[in-house]
Amino acid sequence: MNDRDTQNWQGDAARALVRLKVTDPETAEVVLRQLGLDLQDVAKIGLTTDDDPDPIMGDPPWGGLQEDKRDSNVRRPPREPDKDLPLLTPVQTRTHPQDVRAWGLSEPLEPTTVEHIHAVLPYEPLFDPMTARQLVVPPLSADIPSGEIDVAKLIERICRGRPVSEMPWLSRRSLSRGVQLLVDCSEAMQPFARDQEEVTQWLHDVVGESLIETLRFRDVPTRGAGTGRIRDWNPYVLPPPGRTVLVLTSLGVWGPSRNIERAFVDEWAALAAGLKQQGSRLVVFVPYPADRWDPVWEDLMVVIRWDRMTTASHVGAALTSGADR
Repeated sequence: MNDRDTQNWQGDAARALVRLKVTDPETAEVVLRQLGLDLQDVAKIGLTTDDDPDPIMGDPPWGGLQEDKRDSNVRRPPREPDKDLPLLTPVQTRTHPQDVRAWGLSEPLEPTTVEHIHAVLPYEPLFDPMTARQLVVPPLSADIPSGEIDVAKLIERICRGRPVSEMPWLSRRSLSRGVQLLVDCSEAMQPFARDQEEVTQWLHDVVGESLIETLRFRDVPTRGAGTGRIRDWNPYVLPPPGRTVLVLTSLGVWGPSRNIERAFVDEWAALAAGLKQQGSRLVVFVPYPADRWDPVWEDLMVVIRWDRMTTASHVGAALTSGADR
């Protein structure tokens, strides 16, 4: 190792010892060995230069790295700064903590939950609010006399030589007869509870508070219905004749196969027969695909798929088929 290499290595050793604030020979030996140096060789070389007899980085922290033949109590006076040179502005430095384990003393992170792993999906109603009116109003409307004579039917009867026992009137679709809303609160409909509440509120705004009756039930209305707690429900009562009944239910197409509370087809058939006898239409919104329905449902009631893919043409097809044809 030549003199230039020696000066380079001793500078590295001095900077490392001062930066790490080494205070004992044992630690110094470990640091120097990491740099590829030996403590005895460095002690023999010393940390001085030919131009400046003072140590490059000051005296070693533990006071024994080099053999300084001068009196340790004698210190050279500090050099006077050159007045022709501009003084540098002191720069504030920030030292790193010596204890590398300090990060362990910081506050722990928030525990991981499901919200951190899965993002909360935005709510999408089963019926698009922009098209809900044209999907819900037609099946709930009933034919009522408009107050105008149906001239075409009157002429046809006269031409066929049939007696005109009563005057034929033109009819129009209206919600004036009101709606009975039956909301299924069974386990199968729990994922759609928010949609049920929105439809309920929307119908109250459209039909009017005086023309709508809202009842809750489980699985099938004929087992009991009401507005309060389940134990306070009463036996189901049919609405006034001609009033449409809208049911928000799964019709039992979802749920455990061994569910003893699942509604039977005969129970729904009895309800549909009683409503048909008094001239009331039974409309059911089902939030499940049509391929999971029992075909018998469409012969008993108007079944409409409660889904964002449902269009006005689907609703029209349901009204002209099945029990409403």
